[in-house]
Amino acid sequence: MDEFLTSLLVIGTEFGILVGIILLVVLFMFLKKRMKDKRIAQQFTNDFKEFSSDRKVNLEHVIDDAFNLGNAATKEYAEIIMKNERKICSNMLSLFNGSDRDLLLQLQGDLENLTDAYKALASMSNSKEQDASGGKDDEGLLEKTRMLADENERLKDDLKKALESVDYLQTQYTELFKKTNKDDD
Repeated sequence: MDEFLTSLLVIGTEFGILVGIILLVVLFMFLKKRMKDKRIAQQFTNDFKEFSSDRKVNLEHVIDDAFNLGNAATKEYAEIIMKNERKICSNMLSLFNGSDRDLLLQLQGDLENLTDAYKALASMSNSKEQDASGGKDDEGLLEKTRMLADENERLKDDLKKALESVDYLQTQYTELFKKTNKDDD
């Protein structure tokens, strides 16, 4: 009976050591993955901060050049657009970190808010132009038509830039979502 107990103790000890080694490996892999996720989130945050500081100045300049709204309105619309972009990026980071998975359902609404901000900017420009064109003759109307055609081209460029920005955000979200799903599996 003594040999039986001794062999059980030896087997139990070996099993405990094996389980301990497996747990250490799993813990090491978990910590390594967590450090990598933090590094990715930090890189995303730094890239967005760098992107947004330059973007705000450029956006104000483009809005002022394209729509001639005035300094206060230009800053207001630029701030609305930047606020929506910050919200989308913040939600993507929360999704990536796994802190709030329900934000995925809000992504479409956030993108719609960003689109609405661009639409409001365009409608503000159109209403300002209509007020300015009050009682002009046909030559004035022809000049206005040319200006509108030029502005239409600028709006197309602005919309293209905005869609590229949305595509960039969606690409970043997709990458973060893939990484999150890969980690869940």
